[in-house]
Amino acid sequence: MVFPGYFHRIVAIGSLYAAETFNFTLSVVPTESPLDTEEVTPELANAVRTNVENWFKAASAPAAPGIITRCQLLEVKLNRIDASGKYADNEVHTVPVSNTTSGQAAGNIASQLALAVTLRTARERGRGSRGRFYLPPLGVFSGLGTDGRLTTVQAAAVATSAKSLIESINLTYWARDGGLRPAMMVGVASDVGSGIFEAATRVEVGRVPDTIRSRRSSLAEDHQEVTIAPPA
Repeated sequence: MVFPGYFHRIVAIGSLYAAETFNFTLSVVPTESPLDTEEVTPELANAVRTNVENWFKAASAPAAPGIITRCQLLEVKLNRIDASGKYADNEVHTVPVSNTTSGQAAGNIASQLALAVTLRTARERGRGSRGRFYLPPLGVFSGLGTDGRLTTVQAAAVATSAKSLIESINLTYWARDGGLRPAMMVGVASDVGSGIFEAATRVEVGRVPDTIRSRRSSLAEDHQEVTIAPPA
């Protein structure tokens, strides 16, 4: 199981209620032959960090993802990955976020609640047809519909926000070095079989909140005990 070539991996890392952590990952894949990519430069890593940071702290539509204020973005990693799925270069690019960058939505939502964003490609099914990343808790979780799900309007707003993040990253790659390098876009990197790269063409967001148990592992339970009185 290998990837068809080199690609770039973005990892956004942050804290939840200070005690917990979250991360989510996006792949940036080559869309032209040869399926090769240049080594990540500090300039590119900083530009992508800015893309993620500006999106994370956006306060108004259409860009705002609605992440709660108790979530803080700490750093963004951007590195080149080889066909075996390992770091391709000696230098690892981890860019700290310079200022406190928190979500903008109100509400104290359980840290393990998340929402899946699905990336779809031109392939309708099979390998390379879809990828996924999970957002940290969102403010809309405190105002779900009467059926316990996000409303269609809420889900569409999150999808639109994810679209804005992807388009900003794509623009950063498209513009670098005057577009002289092979085009790269956010997409799906599959290592099934001989592997495949596919650019993302649309975004889907479901209406049911998801649970990521690993994002709820450090908060102290702090049990509170009451005594049962015997019958009088």
